[in-house]
Parts: sequence; C-alpha cells; structure tokens
Amino acid sequence: MTNSGETGDDSPQSVNRVRNTIIYQLFELASQDETNPILLDTCNKIFDNPKKNKVSKVKQNNKRDDSMPELGEALSRLSAELKQEVIIVLDDIDRMSDEDQRTLFDELQDAIKRTKVDDPKQKPLRILAGASVFSVYRELASNDLSIDVGDYNQPDIEQKITAELGNLSGWNEAQVSEAKDAILRRAGPIFRYVDQVAVPFIREPFQGPLSERLDDLPHGMDETYVQAVRSLPPNYQALLRTALSWTLFTYGPVKALEIMEAFNGTYLGQLSEEDLSAVKEDDPKRSHASELQMQQLSTAGSSFLTFWNTTSTRP
Repeated sequence: MTNSGETGDDSPQSVNRVRNTIIYQLFELASQDETNPILLDTCNKIFDNPKKNKVSKVKQNNKRDDSMPELGEALSRLSAELKQEVIIVLDDIDRMSDEDQRTLFDELQDAIKRTKVDDPKQKPLRILAGASVFSVYRELASNDLSIDVGDYNQPDIEQKITAELGNLSGWNEAQVSEAKDAILRRAGPIFRYVDQVAVPFIREPFQGPLSERLDDLPHGMDETYVQAVRSLPPNYQALLRTALSWTLFTYGPVKALEIMEAFNGTYLGQLSEEDLSAVKEDDPKRSHASELQMQQLSTAGSSFLTFWNTTSTRP
C-alpha cells in the first residue's frame, strides 16, 4: 500500500508494466551498440511486425493497441539477435494480482520454450523470480528449481536473539541459553518473529520458573495476529477492516488517503465549498494522507500491513 502511486495497467505491479519493462531493457542493449546499425534495424522489425498484425485484432476486440510483441517472442528474438544470454530477475511477484501472476508465469514459460530451439544463435534464457511461499506464482512454479531463503535464516535469527537477550539485566547464562533455544524452535524460519513476538514477550513481567513462561511463547506468527487484533481498540479494528478490504479487493496500489476517506465517509455527505475547491485545484495538501492519518493507519495495521511513504511514482 502506498501513500501515492499509479493503479491499473500503469501500476508498477501490473503484468503490462513488467512485460514492457523487460522488453524495453533488452531492446535498450541493442540501441547502445552504435557501431551496429543493422542490429538496431533488425530489432526494430520485431516491434514493427506485431504492430501491423494487431491492427485488425484491435478493431475487432475494441482494445488499445500497445504495439508490443508477445513477451516470449520478443525475448527469444531479441536475445538471438544480441547473441547474449538473458537473465531476468523479478522480485516481489506476490504483490501482483493473482490474475497477473498467472499471466506472467504463462508468458515466461512461453519465452523459455521458444528459446529451447535448435538454433546455434539462441542463448539460454534464465529466470530468477522471488515470491512468497503462499503466492499463486510460487504454486504454479512448484515443479521448477526453487530456493526457500527461510531455510537459511536460523543463524541470523540466533544472532539477533542473542543480542536482544544480552541486553536484559538480571539474566544468567543458563537462562539466556534456555530462552534462546525456545525462541529458535518457535520462530522457525520467520525472522520478524524475533522483533514482533519474542522480544515483547520476554520483556513482559512474569511469575514462576522461566521454563513455564517459555511454554506460553506463541508458535509462529498465527497466534500473534489473533492477539494483535484483540489488543486493538474497536475504532482501530474498524479501520483495519477498511484498510484490508481496500488492499485485498482493489486492483493495484492503494493510497493511504483513499482508505482514510473511505473510513471517514468523506464522500457520503455533502462536500463543503473548501473541499470542492481543493479537489478542483488538486491541492497537494489534500492529495496525501496527513501525518496523523498515517499514524492511525500504522497503529491499525500493526503486523498486517506494510506502508510505503512516497511522493513520486516508483519505476
């Protein structure tokens, strides 16, 4: 969720934006070779042919002609002309909509198949994609070679726990070791478990043996989410419901101001002359959430939402 940004096909998370960026960056390599005008002319034809072929389809389907070739075709032909191995690195794919994730996966699979031809000029295409374990893309790519970075988090988690426990006064070496082992077992590969669960839990006052206290340490993050919701005042719970509804069901990034306006019912009643004037004049003070509104959203969001405070469109 962003405090400003684009939505729809222009969103940085849309499959159209990702597709066009990949093609553009590869085409840019050809344009940098000023000593080889034939190469640039050949690459230009890759874009020229789809433009001609799409005219009739555009008229029939009444859709906008973006004059771009299919991703698989563009990648295979451009890489062949450049005589270079192409490596595509994509991250945060799970921020795309489920539909866009499926589309991107299918197009990348098509690109891979096109490059697996018996052509001496064709270089292999390699794709490195980063996505959460619960994403649609990860599910579709389940048969591909994958690395779970969470498997390598334990040493870093242990270092973080050791540093945090070392700051506690009155704890002996045996207690620190016992607490560290318990936290490591409950944290698993989840690094944020240390800051969001373990450290606040350990800092709470308790009675009785440490071993009994550690038995109550939450397992993973699921219990933490339930506790986080229950600890929120009713008004913040309502704001959280609104924020989650907008982020889950709105296509593309959502502005913090849009969520706050929906929660406050800004446009349900009669607007004042001042509000109407601000909208007409595109008042910058009214185009972003205020500091107070961002604090309220941060409190409501707690462990559920991530915010990007931006004032310009990210590429």
